[in-house]
Amino acid sequence: MKRKTMITLALLSALGASSAAWAVDYPLPPANSRLIGQNQYWTVQEGDRNLQAIARHFDTAAMLILEANDTIAPVQPKPGTQVLIPSQMLLPDVPREGIVVNLAELRLYYFPPGENQVQVYPLGIGQLGLETPEMTTRIGQKIPNPTWTPTAGIRARSLEKGVTLPAVVPAGPYNPLGRYALRLAYGNGEYLIHGTNAPDSVGLRVSSGCMRMNADDIKALFNQVKTGTPVRII
Repeated sequence: MKRKTMITLALLSALGASSAAWAVDYPLPPANSRLIGQNQYWTVQEGDRNLQAIARHFDTAAMLILEANDTIAPVQPKPGTQVLIPSQMLLPDVPREGIVVNLAELRLYYFPPGENQVQVYPLGIGQLGLETPEMTTRIGQKIPNPTWTPTAGIRARSLEKGVTLPAVVPAGPYNPLGRYALRLAYGNGEYLIHGTNAPDSVGLRVSSGCMRMNADDIKALFNQVKTGTPVRII
């Protein structure tokens, strides 16, 4: 866990410009198989400032690349270095329906009803001490252009850093929830799958427990799912 925390801090300390990540669609394997995708390799280029930029190019999480290449530098990797991109994966061993979040993989799987495919999205999740909980639930509410009301805990943690948060952040480009949010019917509804105004944090363990996606990804997911769609977080 200490290594993962250090990795997160290293990645956050020197993020460069990067393009938006996109979901990858895979045909579903037979019922007796869970294997999808295939691993890829990338040769580090002069302009590759950090693994986060490389991860976005392949629609995966920088932390997964680090775990697959434990000798590579998270920032300013040496040009010419061969990097294994872990894009071959096993589908979670759960029913192939609705939304499935694999916390260990920093991935969200969506199984469109009536289609023989799965969509895989990179995902940001809760940080150490504020982990996203495992749960079986459903989408309770779809919220376009959400406002953000910081919880007492978030406000207190921000004050410790010398930042005073407003009581409510209106919808718009500075809203941490982005343009779309899916409220989960779990607990008091405090957990969301949402966009973000900090796209470099997608694929890292940095949130207060909610799950964040890139703008284009949450828009695509939001437009497909319905209230009541099952959600399983493992």
